[in-house]
Amino acid sequence: MLSLRDYQQKGIDTIRDALRLNNSVIYVLPTGAGKTAVATVIAGMVAAKNKRCLFLVHRRELMKQTQDAFTLSNIHYGTIQAGRPADPLAKVHIGSIQTVVRRLERLQRPDLLIVDECHHARAKSWARVIEWAGCKTVGLTATPCRLDGKGLRGHFDEIVMGPKMTELIKDGWLADYRIYAPSV
Repeated sequence: MLSLRDYQQKGIDTIRDALRLNNSVIYVLPTGAGKTAVATVIAGMVAAKNKRCLFLVHRRELMKQTQDAFTLSNIHYGTIQAGRPADPLAKVHIGSIQTVVRRLERLQRPDLLIVDECHHARAKSWARVIEWAGCKTVGLTATPCRLDGKGLRGHFDEIVMGPKMTELIKDGWLADYRIYAPSV
């Protein structure tokens, strides 16, 4: 079973409060601080209410990481991925964006959409899935800024900020870092 850190539980509580007032929320937490763990617990809460949740990822490695988190949490899930049929009985599905966008007409709409690496949400395929889902949405990212300068407003109404990297390093939850650069 997954055990949460205090700041992760606070994140869950804050996300739930924000979703009572908004349709969509971005949760910002540094890399390695447990965004997937937080989202796994939220997805489990949705499934416990007999509702559907779709957890959207964009890379095979993130699919595996998310599957491992759900397995650790004893949450039954289906996978929407090329070469694999969806499990119609699962309340939670982990889906690859590439496969989900091709299967939209065959999928049941979720009650909650979780978008991993949500800074990609303005891309056509992501935007199409978010619009199709038409439900409460939680976006996850460590980097809420986009390189093209476009914001995420339109897809997300509220930002929930978790603790900063410096705070998590100070508290021992993340390792300190060193910066190396070539001499010029």
